[in-house]
Amino acid sequence: MTTAALPSWRDLAAQRVPPVDGEDLAWKRRWLGHPAYWRWQAGGWCFLWLSQASMTLVLPRGEDAHTGLLMMGAMCASGVLWTHVLRGVILGLRGGQPTWAGLLLRLLPWMLLLAVVWGASLTGLGMLLAGEDFVLTGPRGAHQSLTPERALAVAIFSIANAAMLIQIIWIAGYFMHHLFSAYQHSQLERLRIEASSREAEVRNLRRQMDPHFLFNSLNTVRALIPRENAEARDAVTHLSDLLRGSLRQSDKNLIPLREELAAIDSHLAIEQLRFGSRLLFHRHVGRGLDHWLVPPFLIQTLVENAIKHGVAKSEQGGTIVLHLRACRGTLCCMVWNPGTLEERSEGGLGLKNIRTRLQLLYQGNASFRLQQRRPGRVRAAVCLPQAAVL
Repeated sequence: MTTAALPSWRDLAAQRVPPVDGEDLAWKRRWLGHPAYWRWQAGGWCFLWLSQASMTLVLPRGEDAHTGLLMMGAMCASGVLWTHVLRGVILGLRGGQPTWAGLLLRLLPWMLLLAVVWGASLTGLGMLLAGEDFVLTGPRGAHQSLTPERALAVAIFSIANAAMLIQIIWIAGYFMHHLFSAYQHSQLERLRIEASSREAEVRNLRRQMDPHFLFNSLNTVRALIPRENAEARDAVTHLSDLLRGSLRQSDKNLIPLREELAAIDSHLAIEQLRFGSRLLFHRHVGRGLDHWLVPPFLIQTLVENAIKHGVAKSEQGGTIVLHLRACRGTLCCMVWNPGTLEERSEGGLGLKNIRTRLQLLYQGNASFRLQQRRPGRVRAAVCLPQAAVL
């Protein structure tokens, strides 16, 4: 087992942020948070207050220690509030799944706004505690030569600058936490896929062994059937052909259309023995489509469902029509059968498998639709892109 290398900073900046859980976007979860988040908030801000409080008590400052401790407490308390507001903004911006770089650019105006509000509120609190001396004196008397208006602006700017730095550190920690969580999730998902792949390989080997035994058994059964019973011998032959095709195509994602049509012919030959004159089949295939690649047993599944839900449910039987044509670089496959859509389940296992396979193979570029086109006629339509042409 190999460990994936950590992505570079440039790669991380270009990646899209992970989608936000719907619960996190809900009002209560977005603004009330969760216990783990509040533990980190309380621990981080308490550590900052303790470290700054110790420096206030040890180092000489322009203001008295009591005012300094109160201001640091107010700084940390307001920090909890404004970074929590910042978290709500981040969750809102993450809803559109921008890149990490795009998210930072969108956050910048909010950070500047919060820093100014933060600086103004703390400056106002300092003036309430120490009067105008808070802005006129400043650290170590640095503002004494300024006018009151300029001293006020400088005080707000100084605190806003510190608030901006704190926000950058807070966001860096917040992003690193989520990046590491996303990396852990991707590693777990990769390990799960590798484990599923190994299990699939084992199952595939077992499936290959079982059909080989069944294939040999069918040949034995055919040899035991008297030559006079031609229909029974033909049925076993067609079943063997189907099994041989499944063995040959078991490890392939795509096969030529001619092989798929050959499998359909074998399947129809068996069904014809069952339904007799009740089953009629017409096939219209456009020119030059023999080499078009299609998922194995995709069209056969549509034909099988058409027989099962159309012909088999009618005492008179019916006609199955298979129409294949290429149009503007897309292969269109349509299967018509008698019946009504209400009588058949759109969520059947076979149809679900078709949708899943198309999504995995074509990444949303293929389509599948099941429709009641007119009374008594149902149409299943699959469209495959030109990328599947040899």
